[in-house]
Amino acid sequence: MAQLGARKFDELVGKSDYLTKTHKIDHWKAKYLDLTNILHRIDVPVKKSNISF
Repeated sequence: MAQLGARKFDELVGKSDYLTKTHKIDHWKAKYLDLTNILHRIDVPVKKSNISF
């Protein structure tokens, strides 16, 4: 986590861009496992806040 710059686990939630595929798994249970809907990244516009400190 420190290598990614996160101090808390909550800072990693929703950061699918940190995930990388290493190799194909040839296990019979993983053969039909499809995580594309879970790991799909959508473009969300960033809202600017009117709050200043």
